[in-house]
Amino acid sequence: VATFESDGDWVERSGEWLIPFPFNGATVTVSNTGGLGLRLRASPSLSGQVITTLTEGSRVSVVGGPVQADGYTWWNLSGTVGKGWSAVANWLVP
Repeated sequence: VATFESDGDWVERSGEWLIPFPFNGATVTVSNTGGLGLRLRASPSLSGQVITTLTEGSRVSVVGGPVQADGYTWWNLSGTVGKGWSAVANWLVP
């Protein structure tokens, strides 16, 4: 099990550090949204058009980023629902 730490790294509870997460090429799962999902946007901005909302459990690939904007770190994600940008806090897990 991996958890997000306040310093911005993911740490595996077995004691092993993971590569700072997410990273380009990683496959990740949408999680910790309280059932609200994660918005996929056309651009890395809160004003970017919403393409779709990724539901809890959605699996996507990280294909670009990070970009810092609007107080968030944005990653370009790609999956069966399309490709777009998502602001990431602890909503993506390995």
